[in-house]
Amino acid sequence: MNSPTAASVKREARDIQGFLLKNPVCPALLYVPRFPLIYFLGLAIVFSTLQQIFLTGAYLYATEGVVAPGFEEEVLREAFRKRQPNKPVES
Repeated sequence: MNSPTAASVKREARDIQGFLLKNPVCPALLYVPRFPLIYFLGLAIVFSTLQQIFLTGAYLYATEGVVAPGFEEEVLREAFRKRQPNKPVES
């Protein structure tokens, strides 16, 4: 198999660049900032994990009455308190 020459590599790069510039979607994708995307994806994973930890602690408290380590009983009790009925909106 022949190894690519410098001229063929440059020609191929020019062809790819031309395609990217002619295609209306690709230039927009080239300028998408990647850091905020990665940041928000990581943030979503962290908050989802924290929510699951809280729900697990709340489930343990609700089913067995046991306060898991790292939780405060007051916080868990407030999660299960009776709410006041909604009052009708007066016009």
